[in-house]
Amino acid sequence: MRSIVLVVLLASLQLAPGLHSSSISLLHWSPQRCTSCEQQTWCCSTRSAEDRSRTGRVKLSAAPQRSLPRRLSDRLSQQVEDTELVAAFDAEQQLLVAKKLSRAVMNQALVLAVLSLTAYSVFTVDSSTWRGWYPYEILLRIPVDNWKAYEMAVTESPVPVKAAITGVTYFVGDWLAQSVELGKSGDTWADADPMRVLRSALVGLVLLGPLAHFYYEWVATLDWAIPFKILLDQTAYLAFYNTVYFMSLGTLAGKPIGDVWTEYRGNFWELLTAGWKLWPLVAIVTYTLIPPEHRVLWIDAIEIVYSALLSTIANKDPVADPPPPPPPQL
Repeated sequence: MRSIVLVVLLASLQLAPGLHSSSISLLHWSPQRCTSCEQQTWCCSTRSAEDRSRTGRVKLSAAPQRSLPRRLSDRLSQQVEDTELVAAFDAEQQLLVAKKLSRAVMNQALVLAVLSLTAYSVFTVDSSTWRGWYPYEILLRIPVDNWKAYEMAVTESPVPVKAAITGVTYFVGDWLAQSVELGKSGDTWADADPMRVLRSALVGLVLLGPLAHFYYEWVATLDWAIPFKILLDQTAYLAFYNTVYFMSLGTLAGKPIGDVWTEYRGNFWELLTAGWKLWPLVAIVTYTLIPPEHRVLWIDAIEIVYSALLSTIANKDPVADPPPPPPPQL
């Protein structure tokens, strides 16, 4: 019965006179909610096709363009930034590990080469004459014959021999200084900077060894009392010696000469007073018991400790200037 009524109503509406074709009303059924019982019902309303088309266009054009919420966008940006930071940190850590590994390999190879060369030189000192000797005879002759070989070499070529001894002294001293520094952070001698060790050894070989040779040869010719020689050692010579080491080491490290000089001026008294704690007693033995040709060897044996101290002071990080005081409050 309801369907018959609907058909009749539709026919009457479409056949009603005075309606233009462009404004033909159409049935529009839409769900509605009853205000009394809150139940969903169907409501029939008539709208012209033109109105429906225009309304639809308006709704479509007026619909806001949806985008990601700002909080979600910020969160995504933060995640991307965190990912980039983690990747950069991982790359930096891998670079540090690779650098540390290569340094350890280089240090171990360097130590192995030095020890091998030293052992070969010491144990083969009699290689030209030990044919037919027993092994125990070779071992017994090693200390005596090495000392004779040193005396012969220092007599024939004093400057190269003493320079080589001083170079070895500063090689060992710098490595000892770095080992102490690295031990405070849990690292070992294998993590030492090999270039720093080589720079210190080069300064000892090229500059400090020849300087010590000519100085002690010159002092041996002076007809001075021993106290005056010791006074000369602990003033002019020690200050000049420290200056040569500090300035040469900083220059080889690639620092500007002006910065090295400024840094040395700040450490001048520290270096000088550190030497005064060691060298006066050593100088008494030097000028009373040690022959002139062996004084550099004696000094270098003690100087391993002093070279470690010099290296520590010369390579320490400069203290940053304190920040300026805040302006007075008005």
